[in-house]
Amino acid sequence: MSEHRQKLTSRAEELRNQRASVTDQIKNVAAELWRDGLENVRELGRLTGLSRTTLYAALRERGIEPTARVAPDLGRMEQHLASIRAQAADANLTSEQRERLQQAIPKIEAQIAETRAAQPPADRDDEK
Repeated sequence: MSEHRQKLTSRAEELRNQRASVTDQIKNVAAELWRDGLENVRELGRLTGLSRTTLYAALRERGIEPTARVAPDLGRMEQHLASIRAQAADANLTSEQRERLQQAIPKIEAQIAETRAAQPPADRDDEK
């Protein structure tokens, strides 16, 4: 094998390993987002760039059953919204990353409003 081919082969292997590491990190972020209350696989896919099939598998690998939903936790949803807002203000983001986060904000706000509206009146009074 030529020296040039050997260098290219080595570089390809290095990049393949980096890609696997980054993909695993993205899957971990998706699981954390889920645990923080973003229990919407489609939205997770938009934020992470992972397919729905990959997300379902990744969540299950991390002990999360995405089809077994529990009542949303408003506090966690509001913390997640605050975190997304803070991330969107980060000066180090690309315009595309900032735009994705900005697009997520009204959706999360709508989820919070829907969750509040769906709560029984007694639960809403406790919140105040």
